[in-house]
Amino acid sequence: MNDYPKRTLVVFYSYEDSTRTIAESIAEAVGADLLELVPRDSNNPNRPMNYLWEDMSVQMDSEPDLEEYNIAPEDYDLIFLGTPIWAMTFAPPFKTFFSQVQFEGKNIAFFYTHEGLRGVTAESLRKELIGNNIVGHADFYDPLNSDIEKIVETATSWAREVVYLSRAGV
Repeated sequence: MNDYPKRTLVVFYSYEDSTRTIAESIAEAVGADLLELVPRDSNNPNRPMNYLWEDMSVQMDSEPDLEEYNIAPEDYDLIFLGTPIWAMTFAPPFKTFFSQVQFEGKNIAFFYTHEGLRGVTAESLRKELIGNNIVGHADFYDPLNSDIEKIVETATSWAREVVYLSRAGV
């Protein structure tokens, strides 16, 4: 039997597999449920066009329609949020998620993946999460093209620490 909170959730969006790999590893490490944000009209991966689509989506303040999910995030005590960085902030599916789910007083930890600049991602997420207790954040540089095993180890260790701190009320 583990001593992790019973109501822990990892919510993530992953365009490629970097954020997914970390989210799944965290969920497994801390016994959390997993919720993937999936846009209804997912793009075909075409690397040169990805960056253009990502930038335009953020600049246009896009809120893509998401596939329905059968998890109520507001029922969880601790929520990990994972996003790739697009145009120096969080990915648009989280914009939709934040407009759909209203939660306050939750313990929130967020993580992001990127291939360069972090931009204002942490600040943008904090603004969206006002009224909640931010218990941690982490960034992971280019996980799939780095030592993914080491990054997963770092992510799961960080997640266990976040769980411990949130249980301790820190």
